[in-house]
Order: sequence, then structure tokens, then C-alpha cells
Amino acid sequence: MIQPSGVIAREGKRGKRGKEREEREEGRQSADLAKSCGEFLLSSMADVELCDLPDTEREQIVGQHQSGSSEAPPPSHIGASIGSGVLNMSNTILGAGMLALPHALAQCGLLVGLLLLALFAALSLLGLHLVSAAADLAGRPSSFYAVAEKAVPGSGLLIDAAIAVKCFGVATAYLIIVGDAMPQAVEPFGATGVLLDRRLWTLGAAVLVAPLAYLKQIDALRHTSLLALLSVLFVTVLVVLFALHLGPGFDPCADRPPAAPCRGAVPLATSMSATLSALPTFVFSFTCHQNIISVTNELRAPTPRRGLTVIGAAVGLAFVQYTVLGTAALLTFGDRVESDVLRGYPASPLLSVARLSVAVLVSLSYPLQALLVTSGTPS
Repeated sequence: MIQPSGVIAREGKRGKRGKEREEREEGRQSADLAKSCGEFLLSSMADVELCDLPDTEREQIVGQHQSGSSEAPPPSHIGASIGSGVLNMSNTILGAGMLALPHALAQCGLLVGLLLLALFAALSLLGLHLVSAAADLAGRPSSFYAVAEKAVPGSGLLIDAAIAVKCFGVATAYLIIVGDAMPQAVEPFGATGVLLDRRLWTLGAAVLVAPLAYLKQIDALRHTSLLALLSVLFVTVLVVLFALHLGPGFDPCADRPPAAPCRGAVPLATSMSATLSALPTFVFSFTCHQNIISVTNELRAPTPRRGLTVIGAAVGLAFVQYTVLGTAALLTFGDRVESDVLRGYPASPLLSVARLSVAVLVSLSYPLQALLVTSGTPS
């Protein structure tokens, strides 16, 4: 039936207005999504890649994070950022072992030592990538138990036990290091009596950091990991300043008599036996594999590319730090460098702060070893 022209005109106007309303609604939703995306980026160390995700994935993530929603999860449940993963993995890698690296470089020579350091950094990166890829195949969230069961059925408990023993040993060593470092750090400030008892500092460190070992997510340790890495930075900068000999306060040989020079030769290479004796230091310089599955589990959208970004950044950061500290200390003392590099420098308030920094570093690394066991990683 032919409709009157007035009816057609009215329907056309209604259709046009409806289309305009739909366009305005779409524009409002896009603006709200962009605003939510911006708010999300400012919270919980989220990644800038959020706005680059496909529309459906971005809407799902941001929709879960709407502040007005009664079901909105806290930011820690959205997923960890790449930055958080890098901080925690770097803190797992870097420890008091860095103080022994200059001596290892002296044992095998600067050139050979740096080549070995690069080699084991590359091998560590490859191993971390393979473990992460295996966890992807086992299904996320994953665990070493799940990966082991997929690879060799029945081996999960054995792998879990091996990791638990390893983490217990490292965590115990960290507390021992605190007990050794703190008396040396406070004695120059006039500390006496019980303050020089290593047992006090060992027990105190254990009590202070124990609550951190019972957090539900490794991402929650990103702030303490940042503090630990700042401690590493302080020690590294101090070693570099002594190497540059910036004024009388940074003379590495200030407390040595002229008859006992503190500087030796800087070899580029040494004997095979000396190189082999230094090898364990390089092998264990990049140990962090026990935490890679936990860290990548918690990543928002834990894709292989994002996991590899975390791995590459953490290993690369550690390699640069080791290279700078080891080279600076070896150029300062040559083959006379101590097995604990800090023992070679004259006593001063700065050196005490450096020892305090080492104690802070290992104390804040303790939860990263214990959390794998206490968090109840799904098997």
C-alpha cells in the first residue's frame, strides 16, 4: 500500500534521528572506553599496550576494571605489567653474588670473563624462554609441577621437591649474608655489644621479611624489588666512583701503606685451570628460573612475546650491571681484587652504607625464594 508522503517524511526523520542517536551513543561509549583506558594505564603499573589491543579484548579488560562496577576486581587481579615482571625477575637474578664477580673476572681475565658473562646470559635467556614456552603448552596458569607432569608423567613431585630445596638453600644463604654484612655496616658508627651479634640481624631480617613470603601474588613484591634494585645501583655507582678516583674521598688505596700496593695487573686472559675455577660464578650469575612461570602467569595477557620481553629486559639489565661493576672493580684493583670486592675499599661511611645496601638487597630477595613454596602455586 502506498503511504502518504507526510508519513514517509516523518518516518524518514525518525530514522535519521535514530541513526544520529546511535552515532552519539557509539561516540560516548568510545569516549568512556578511552577514559577508562587512560585511568587503567595510571593504575597498578599497567602496560601502555592496553590501548593497542583489539577492541573486544580491550573492552573486556577495561569493562572488568570499571570503577563504578560493584564487581570490579582490584588492580592486582587485572594482571601484572611488564615493568613489574622485569623488576621481580631482575631482583631474583641480582644478589650478593655480584660482589664476587670482579674476582671471577680477575681469575679468567677481563676479555675472557666478559665473553663468558655474555655466553651465560644468552644461555640463561634461552633457558627462561624454553621454560616459559613449556608453561604455555601445559596451559596457563601453569607451574613446574604441571610442566613436569606433561613432559614426564609422575615427575612433578620430584621437580617440586628439587625447587623447594634449592629455594630453601638460597633463602638461608641470604639470611647468613645479612648476619655477616650488618655488624660490619654498623660498627663504624660506634655500635657495640649486642648490635655486633650476627644472630640478632639474621633473626631480625627473617622476622621483617617473613610476611612478604606469604603474599598471594609475586606481583605484590614489585615495590620491594624496586627498592632492592636501587640498593644494587648504589653499590655499583660507588664502585664506579672509586674506579674514577674522584677526589681523596674515593681513593681505593687510602688505607694501604706504600709498601703494600693495592693495584695489580689487569689480564685479558689467564690459564685454563684458573678459568674453570671461576666458571661457577658465571653459571650462577643469572639464576632466576624458579620464578619465571609465576611471573609470566600473572602477566596481563601472558603471550609469548610479552614473556620474552620480560626475560630479555631482566637478563639484559643484569648483564649491564655485572659488566659495569665487574669491569670498574677489576680496573681499580687488577688481579689483587678481593673475593668480596667491598673488602678492598677503605673503611668509610659510604662503605658502611654499601654493606647496608647489600643487606637490604638480600633481605628483599628472600621473599622471591620463599613465595614459590608459600603461595600454593596450583599443581
